[in-house]
Amino acid sequence: MPSLDKILDRKKDVSGQVSAQTRTLALGMLAISWALLTVHDEPLRTMAGHVYRPILLWLAICSVLVIAFDLLQYVAGTEVADDAAARAEKATPKEALYNAASFAYRFQEFCYRVKFVLLTVAAVILAIVFVRLFTNSGNTPTPAAEKAEQVQCGCVAPQPVPPQSGIQPQAKVPSRVP
Repeated sequence: MPSLDKILDRKKDVSGQVSAQTRTLALGMLAISWALLTVHDEPLRTMAGHVYRPILLWLAICSVLVIAFDLLQYVAGTEVADDAAARAEKATPKEALYNAASFAYRFQEFCYRVKFVLLTVAAVILAIVFVRLFTNSGNTPTPAAEKAEQVQCGCVAPQPVPPQSGIQPQAKVPSRVP
């Protein structure tokens, strides 16, 4: 059976790894939303047009909030550790427990939980974005195809083709096939 020290060490290691993964995922989601919001080149521009822009903004906002709550968790954790260290220096033996009733301790726990809720919301939004991107991308006609369709239906009058550098079109001569 592991000792309390080993259990706490494992909790610290796992918590640090989870926080690193959380930041990585949030930064990746932020990068995806930024890329889709600022895209200028085809075919990604056309694909991004299938995604409602406020959805991309919410993805970006959730990602930034995940990173912000992660930072706030560490700031509160530093305050909790400073408080425990100050109390330990005054005590004999030099030990102290974290003050679970303190605002910093409760805020640290709050931030830890909120960042996972926000990350889950961001992941759902990202799934919606991917579905919109990849299920509609094949249904988008090219601008030339849209124009041809409009001319066929009579929605837009065909435009005359200007002559190119003085070359006159020649009439087609029927070919004689033996």
